[in-house]
Amino acid sequence: MTIAKHKLSIVLLIALLLSISEILPTHAAESDQYLKISSSNRDGDLDSAKAYVQVLEYADYIGLNYRFFYPYNGNIGGAGIFPSGAHAGDWEGVKIVVNKRTNEIESILPSSHESEHDWQNASVFEFENGHPVVYSAEQSHANYWTTGKHTRLNGFGNDYTNKGALWNIPENNFIIFNKQNTPWMDFSGRWGDSGNENNDDCGFSCPNSPKFSIGKGWFRDVTNAQSNSEITNLGNNDVISAYTYAKDFAPRVYLQSNELYFPSTVEWFLKRAQLKEDGKVLLDKGKVNGWSVVGKSPDNISLDITNFNLSNHSDFIPRPEEDRADSFELVAEGNNTVDYVNKTLYFDPDGNSYTFGIWLKAADSSETQTVSLRLRSQGNNNDGNGDNDKIATFDVTNDWEFYSVTQLFDVPADWIRTTIYPAGKENGTGSVLVSNPKLIKE
Repeated sequence: MTIAKHKLSIVLLIALLLSISEILPTHAAESDQYLKISSSNRDGDLDSAKAYVQVLEYADYIGLNYRFFYPYNGNIGGAGIFPSGAHAGDWEGVKIVVNKRTNEIESILPSSHESEHDWQNASVFEFENGHPVVYSAEQSHANYWTTGKHTRLNGFGNDYTNKGALWNIPENNFIIFNKQNTPWMDFSGRWGDSGNENNDDCGFSCPNSPKFSIGKGWFRDVTNAQSNSEITNLGNNDVISAYTYAKDFAPRVYLQSNELYFPSTVEWFLKRAQLKEDGKVLLDKGKVNGWSVVGKSPDNISLDITNFNLSNHSDFIPRPEEDRADSFELVAEGNNTVDYVNKTLYFDPDGNSYTFGIWLKAADSSETQTVSLRLRSQGNNNDGNGDNDKIATFDVTNDWEFYSVTQLFDVPADWIRTTIYPAGKENGTGSVLVSNPKLIKE
């Protein structure tokens, strides 16, 4: 009996050590800073959750790296003997390789545990409406291509999946990684703490920055590219193509029906977090955002249009949390109108309607500000009154509101151009705060 107890203790100790090793960071943190949320903010928000996508290109292949963020990774109890593995800030994901010649997925790497964490032929996955299906395990959020029990840690940390709530990523529930969309990628600390409500020591279980998982190395290895310089990051170089690939091959994710901790956007997490170091608060809750967490502020260049969302709902475009959190002030003096976001996107609109939308707020809280938005295509400079050229003018208030201009492009063209006149098209003096510009295909 005593020997049996010792054997059981040894097995439990080994399982505990293995569970610890699975959550140890792969890379050392570059700073001692970390993000901490309270236990009341661990549940996430599936309704607004979005995946973050890295889109790479080499020769005949497209690499899609979908990263999923969960505010909290719960205890994985395994056989129910002891809980382990809890921590805040859980990053999971799925990598997909597409053959451009066949326009089909060739292989998929889900962030599974143990032997199932390996590249799989696409044929082993279910497909729904042309999209691969993955199943997210209860609380650990590891991803698998089948439902049921997935043995882990010799049975002491099993993962369980079933077809619970659907996270339908192809329906515009994704954001492309790039400087404007994801400035928080440069955060050098830990994404979350150890999960202990009263523990300000980040500890071994605090997850690393996702930037370590969105390099080019993974794609180089599966395509046999000779160097990273041969691989193109479409998120920085061809955003239109990046969004098209990300949408066409995005996975549909089914959460486990007993899931307690759901995915969210990083922004949802940050505005509920504190930035801490050695137990001291550097930025309190409400002051943390994608820019402040890296000690930066946006500039004119970073606010160029970089998103191509196939949705006509402004709900998909985040409302600014603060005046300066992710916005920039445009100033027009006298007759020197500022052509802000005079941005040209090179593609044929092909007879479709597009909307240029943006959040605006008067810089002077005591008055409204006249602002004009313009949307036109090449060869059309009709002062906003002709074919393929439209201007809409608004009296912008001192509260953030979403404004837009829509135009049907029924004449062949090679580009679309968007412009903001912060004092109106007729020139003048004024200031306006702007945030989150988007071009939307109706």
